[in-house]
Amino acid sequence: WTMSVTREARIEKIQMLLALGQSDNPHESEVALAKAQQMMLAHKISVNEVEAHKAQEENPMHKIIFRSPRKRRTMQDTYVIWLLNDFFGIKSVYCNYPSAIQYTFMGRKSDVEMAEYLYHFITRYFQVSWEAFCVANPKQGAGRRKDNKSFFLGCYRGIKSILSESKKKIYQDTQEKGLIIVDDDRALSAYMHECFPRLRSISEGPINNYSMDASSAGYEAGLKFSVPQGVSAG
Repeated sequence: WTMSVTREARIEKIQMLLALGQSDNPHESEVALAKAQQMMLAHKISVNEVEAHKAQEENPMHKIIFRSPRKRRTMQDTYVIWLLNDFFGIKSVYCNYPSAIQYTFMGRKSDVEMAEYLYHFITRYFQVSWEAFCVANPKQGAGRRKDNKSFFLGCYRGIKSILSESKKKIYQDTQEKGLIIVDDDRALSAYMHECFPRLRSISEGPINNYSMDASSAGYEAGLKFSVPQGVSAG
C-alpha cells in the first residue's frame, strides 16, 4: 500500500505545524497546534501516522563513480552492464581513459550500491565460468578466442533468463498482494540528463555466435547464477 502524494503532503504540513507548536511565542504555538489538530481530524490522520512518516528526499537519485582497470571495453563488460541496466534499477554511463574505463551508475542509493558490487561479482562469475569451461574442454589456437566470445554470449543469455523469471515472479507477487511497483524511469532519465546534458549513445554492433557448443555451455553456466545477498547493513 502506498500513500498518495496529497496525503503525504498533508502529513508533512502537520509535522511542520507541530514543530511550530513548540515555539516560545504562545500565540504562534497555539495557532499552529490548533491548525494541526484540525487537519488531523478533517483528514482522519492519526498521531501514530504523523510520527511514523518520514519525508521523502527532494531528489532520491544518487550516483557512484568507479574505474575498471581495462584498457578497452569488451563485450563481456557490455553484457554485465546490460544486465544491471535491465534488472537492477540503474542507468549507466562510461568513459574511456588510457588505462581504465570509468563507470557512473545512477539510481536510488541502495540500487547503485548493489549495482557496483554486482558489476564486479558478475564480471568475476563470467571469468570463473569460462576458466572452468577451458579446463573441461582444452583447446589451442584461434578457435579458443571464438569460443570465448560465444561462451560469454551464452552466459549472458542464461543469467538474463534467470533474472527475467525472478522479475516476473516479483511482479506477480506484488500484484497478488495489492502492492504497487514504483517506476523511477522518468526521474532517473531526468537525473541522468542533469548529470550528463551532452551524453552521446553508441549502438553496439551485431552479436556473432561462432560456436554453438561454447554458447550452450555458457548458457548452462548462466542458469546456475544466483544473486548474492546483503552487500551492506540493511
